[in-house]
Amino acid sequence: MPQKSIQDYYPDDYAICYGCGRLNKDGHQIKSYWDGDETVCRYQPEPFHTGAQNFVYGGLVASLIDCHAAGTAAAALHREEGKELGVEPLSRFVTASLHVDYLAPVRIDQEILMRATIDEIKGRKVVVSIDLISNDTLCAKGKVVAVQIPDARGRGGPLEPHRPARPGPLALVQVVVALLDVRVQVPDELTPAHRRVLAVAAAAGEVARIGEQGRAVRVERLDVV
Repeated sequence: MPQKSIQDYYPDDYAICYGCGRLNKDGHQIKSYWDGDETVCRYQPEPFHTGAQNFVYGGLVASLIDCHAAGTAAAALHREEGKELGVEPLSRFVTASLHVDYLAPVRIDQEILMRATIDEIKGRKVVVSIDLISNDTLCAKGKVVAVQIPDARGRGGPLEPHRPARPGPLALVQVVVALLDVRVQVPDELTPAHRRVLAVAAAAGEVARIGEQGRAVRVERLDVV
């Protein structure tokens, strides 16, 4: 029986990612596997991934690193918490930071190999480093900060099915993340989806609080309960 990849354990509700979703027939459908304390992923570029002649475009490199890191982060936290793949569902991770150093062109006719190591696991944050190799050459190095999406109770866990927000007056909440002001509109009564969005912003380095009466406020702190 073939070995199942990390992505094969993703719940159906988020196995639709373009990079790693097994249910996305038009996507990369990458497969990541444990190899000791590292994870590995192999991918064969397609002819339509062309950038310069005979080489892939740089966005493919970033996309592969991003999704391999997200899968690695999910599996690493799962292992850290003493859980087994296939017994309890994997949590969903999103990318808080993606940094790629391009060291050499990646040939389009050669298989890509990625090796990931886990640099840090701290709460819901996992930092992953990745080497991308093609034709026995180190072509790119990536570092990804991935953040676990919390469930409606504020603890990490699988996503709940999406439910439309109930209509109501809108409040303007100012979220400050990494020195950038991002304005988000949410109903006065927060839904689980809104709490997840704000909690991810908090986990990325800023914490937030919704002001009373739904007035526009500077985000200071978010206490998810």
